[in-house]
Amino acid sequence: MSEQLSFTDIEANICTIAGMIEEDKLYFAQMAGAPLMAILLAKHSRTPNVGYVVEEGAVGAAEMQGKTDEYLDKWVHGVASHQEMLDTLVGEAKLEQMRQAETVREGYYE
Repeated sequence: MSEQLSFTDIEANICTIAGMIEEDKLYFAQMAGAPLMAILLAKHSRTPNVGYVVEEGAVGAAEMQGKTDEYLDKWVHGVASHQEMLDTLVGEAKLEQMRQAETVREGYYE
């Protein structure tokens, strides 16, 4: 009989988020905590070329350092509002897929 593993809610969320991390993308995260742990887990296990920037500005992968401006131009400076970014770059289908995948609801919900 194999050993049964158990996870805390935070550990389960880290694993879930790590599964959503995509290769060759650039992610922004706080200096420590579950979001950064998810990025590092994904980088170690299945997406070695993922890049990340932590809140203090450090860029996590040398090959991604040149992509920061590209990312900001597309996702931040290239849209007039958060809603335009969601409508034009993310799309309702991807947004709904992310909503369905969430396991913990934090923050403000209407």
